[in-house]
Amino acid sequence: MSRRKKAQAQYEQAHLQFINKTAEACSSVSKIQTTKFIKPANVHQKQFVKSIKQNQLTIGSGPAGTGKTLLALFTGIQLINNPESEIDHLIYIRANVDDPEEKELGALPGGLIEKVRHLAYPIMDNLCAFMPQSNMEYLLETGRIEVLPLAMMRGRSFNGCFIIIDEAQNIAPSSMKTILTRCGENSKMVLIGDPNQCDKKNKLFSNGLIDLENRVLRKLEYYKESDKECPIDIGFIKFTIDDIVRSKLTKFTIELYDL
Repeated sequence: MSRRKKAQAQYEQAHLQFINKTAEACSSVSKIQTTKFIKPANVHQKQFVKSIKQNQLTIGSGPAGTGKTLLALFTGIQLINNPESEIDHLIYIRANVDDPEEKELGALPGGLIEKVRHLAYPIMDNLCAFMPQSNMEYLLETGRIEVLPLAMMRGRSFNGCFIIIDEAQNIAPSSMKTILTRCGENSKMVLIGDPNQCDKKNKLFSNGLIDLENRVLRKLEYYKESDKECPIDIGFIKFTIDDIVRSKLTKFTIELYDL
């Protein structure tokens, strides 16, 4: 056996031992272990968490640093751990803004996990805020927390899932329609994003987050005027610059560029 193949075999064996060891640490099958409780820090964060728990669809819109991704992840894991909940795993979806429609995803090296790992970095940072890194790696490896690109949405049906759509402002309305129609029985969906940080500027693209908000508001107004009841529970949370909790620099930067 060549030195390179021997090193590869040793790496694979060590990785397998790591997975098995972590599996023992996460042996409570139904629960995801956390080491810290994430508590809402302001009124809008409290409303956001309450909306996620009560509604099938929650839209959280506002500037960076307001805790949208962190709170969505932690609340989703709380729901998974709730014995009365039918949600058993978490799906995280984030647009690959460098590649419209993500048609070149197959050209990236490695398997699916390696191809989408760059999309997982935001949730990896947030998960490590309330669980050990080994637990986080295990959850990603075993698919309990699944990271998917938009290209993998068509034809899927997510039942018993907590679905987070991050950076929703970078998703075209046509793709947003595809995503929303994937939500199946006993699932919840949370869309989060900053309308002012849309990375796609071409004329054929419109901000999917703003488009969705406008469509939903028009539909809710129609139900109200027609004296009809909306068939699903929807929550809107608008975060402001005063809700920024990441750092003073984050708030100062938003004031420099967005106000």
